[in-house]
Amino acid sequence: MTFAEKLDFLMNITKTSNSALAQQISVDASLISRFRRGERQPSRNANYLKTMSSYLAQRCTKAYQITAVFEQLNMMPTAESQIEQFKILVHQWLSGEIGNDTETVSEFLNGLSNFKFKNLSLLESSEEPELVMELKMDGAVFFGEEGKREAVSTFLTMLLSGKIPQTLLLYSDERIDWLTGDYSFTKKWSALLRKAILAGNRIKIIHTLSRDLDEMLSAITQWMPIYMTGAVEPYYCPRKRDGIFGRTLFIAPQTAALTSTSVENKTANAANFLVTDKKTVSALTDEFNDYLSVCRPLMNIYTLGNQQEYQKRYSLALAHFDSAEADTILKTESLSMVTMPSATFEHILTRIGSTEKRNILSYHKSRIKTFEKNLLLHQYYEIAALPDPILMKKGELRIGFSSFIIHDQELYYTQEEYTAHLQHLIFLLENHENYHLRLVSEEEKKDYLIYAKDAVGVMIAKTALPFVVFEVNESNMTSAFWDSLRSVAVKQKSKNDRQLTIAKLKAFIHALRNVE
Repeated sequence: MTFAEKLDFLMNITKTSNSALAQQISVDASLISRFRRGERQPSRNANYLKTMSSYLAQRCTKAYQITAVFEQLNMMPTAESQIEQFKILVHQWLSGEIGNDTETVSEFLNGLSNFKFKNLSLLESSEEPELVMELKMDGAVFFGEEGKREAVSTFLTMLLSGKIPQTLLLYSDERIDWLTGDYSFTKKWSALLRKAILAGNRIKIIHTLSRDLDEMLSAITQWMPIYMTGAVEPYYCPRKRDGIFGRTLFIAPQTAALTSTSVENKTANAANFLVTDKKTVSALTDEFNDYLSVCRPLMNIYTLGNQQEYQKRYSLALAHFDSAEADTILKTESLSMVTMPSATFEHILTRIGSTEKRNILSYHKSRIKTFEKNLLLHQYYEIAALPDPILMKKGELRIGFSSFIIHDQELYYTQEEYTAHLQHLIFLLENHENYHLRLVSEEEKKDYLIYAKDAVGVMIAKTALPFVVFEVNESNMTSAFWDSLRSVAVKQKSKNDRQLTIAKLKAFIHALRNVE
C-alpha cells in the first residue's frame, strides 16, 4: 500500500476528518486532502508524522479497528499489546513506504551533474549486438522470462533492420526481472535500444509510477543517456491501475509489436506474443495511443540540438514557469540569472558579441519584472555558494546555465560582473523581506540548477556540457525536490540571519577587491 492508501485507510476506519487531523498536526486541511489523494507525500523525517500516527492510533478504541490495522500489518494482535507499542507500529507502518527523498534526489542530481556522453559513444564501436532469428510467419510466441528476452531481442533487431526511422511505443507494468536479472542481457538491450536512437528512431514511453520515488528516479537515471539525446518523450498515467493484471506493449508501428499479460506479477510461464501482421500491429498501436490519451507528460526535456528551436521552446517554458504564483526555491552552481541586474546582463551580452542581444535582453527584463511581482506575495529562497576569491579573480566562475545566452558554450563572470551581481543581492535582501539567500559551502556546489515552485513543478538543468533541462510537474517528484531544497533553504532562522548574510556578502566583495 502507498502512503496515501494507508492514511486513507486509517482515517476511514477511525472516522477522522481532514480538518480534525490537520488541527492535530498544525497543517492546513487541504494538505491532508492532497496526502489522501496521493498528490503529495511527506518526507520521511517530517515532524508531524509521529504526531499523526499517535493521534490515529489513539482513535482505534474498538476491537474491530485494532484487528483491522493488525491485518494490514500482517500481524496478530496479542493480549500484551499496549497503546504505546501500537502507536509505534502504526508510525512505522504509515511511514514505511516513504523513501528517504533527500538522499534519493541527491543521488539523481549527482548522476545528472556527472553525466558525460561516454556511454553513448560506445555504440559507435565495432561491437555489434548478436542478431537473432527472423520470424518465418506473422508472429511467434515466447514463454517465461527467458522467452521475453528472446522476444525483445528479436523485436529490436527487426526494428534496426528497417530503413525508415519510426517512433517506438513502450509501456510495461509487469515485473522486469527479464531485464534486470541477467546483466549480459541488460547490456545487450541497452546497446540495441541506443543503436535504434542513433539510427534516427524516437521513443514514447509510459512510465509506471509505483509512487516509490527511489524506483522512479532510478529508472530515469538509467535512461539518462537516451534522455540526453532529446529523442524520448516520457509519460505517466495519473490514474491508478488495479495492480492485479500486468501488461506489456512494445510497438514499432511499421514493423512489429510485442505484447504480454500477467496476473499478480506471475511471469515465469507467461506467454509473450511477437506479431508482425499489419492489422494486429495497428490494433495494438491504437490501444497504446488510447492509453496515452489519458496520460500526462512525466517531464519535458530540452536539449540544445537546433539552437534557435531550443531557445524558443525553453524560453516559453521558462516564462510560463516564472509566472506561476507560488513560493519558490532556486539552487544554482553560482547565482541565479533572475537576480542578475539588467545592466550586468547587458554587459555580458556586449562582451561576448551576442547577435541576439536586443531580444535576449528584453526577455531577461521581462523575467525580472515577473520575479519582482511574485516577490510581493510569495517567498523566494535562493541557495548559492560563494567561490574561492582566487578562482574568481582568474575568471573561472561559470555563469549559471549560460547555454541560454550562447549555443553550446560555457560563459564565465568577470570580477566586475560578479561583484555587481552580489551588490544586487544585497539590495534585494535590504529591500524585499520575501527574498532570502542561503549561503552553503563550496563543497555543496554542483553542475546543476534546480528551480522549484511549491505544488507547481520543478525545472532541473545540467549547467555543464552537455546541457539539458528537465521540466517536471508530476506531484510526487515535485514534492520530493521541494522538500529536499526546503531542508537546506529553511533551516533554523534567527532575526540576525539576514544581516549576517549581508555582512558575508560585503566581506566577500571586499576580499575580492584585495586579491592580487
